[in-house]
Amino acid sequence: METSEEIKSIEEGSKKILQEEKVRLVRIINRLGRVIVERYQVGITSLLHDKEDRMISMQLALEIFLRDEFDEKLGPIDYVLSKRKKISLISIPIGKYLVLVSAEPNADVNAIVEKTNETFRNLLN
Repeated sequence: METSEEIKSIEEGSKKILQEEKVRLVRIINRLGRVIVERYQVGITSLLHDKEDRMISMQLALEIFLRDEFDEKLGPIDYVLSKRKKISLISIPIGKYLVLVSAEPNADVNAIVEKTNETFRNLLN
């Protein structure tokens, strides 16, 4: 369970990621698929209903964390990109968390991943 101080730090980190061009949403998810922090860009709302949002968070967390059994042979996952017509979903495992970033389809994914790793590397490990 995260302390209020940890959550505050994670929220501050999320705000930094939202400064990246074309980022719509930053969501921090634990290994059980529970959303710890969620921050939207000003003026942006989810394209999904609440239940769908929760479901996609759980699915992405399970997908990433179940794959870690191959880390020893293949190396750890840097990120997983799901590029769709309306958005790009970038799943970045950091420590025991998954950072989910939703961005415009033409966003610079590498820049977002780099900024996310820089911001959360020490915070979430």
